Amino acid sequence: MKLTSMGLSPELLEASRTVLQNSKEYEEFFQSALKKFGVDSPADFKSDEEKKKFFDYIDKNYNSSDEKGEDGKKESVKEGELPPALKKAIDKKKEKEDDKEVDEGATPSKKFVKIK
Repeated sequence: MKLTSMGLSPELLEASRTVLQNSKEYEEFFQSALKKFGVDSPADFKSDEEKKKFFDYIDKNYNSSDEKGEDGKKESVKEGELPPALKKAIDKKKEKEDDKEVDEGATPSKKFVKIK
């Protein structure tokens, strides 16, 4: 690990730059959301319900660049639908089960597994 003149590794410096960039993007998004809701600060909301709507908007619409999905947007999953990663895991398990075939003629204590 090479250290810079400040005593920090290049990896640590790059990670710090990424954090600062993400912070700047979030701050810009947050300020634009405040403007959209017509306030200068979350403290300006008159009720907890308005404040909750604001933060729900932030949660729903802001995704950092390190979150999965296209352009930092989270992949949405419709109600009643499995997430893509879970679908993939299930399919992989089914493939493994399909590769094994139990010899139904064997007794329960001596079942044989045929591998294709």
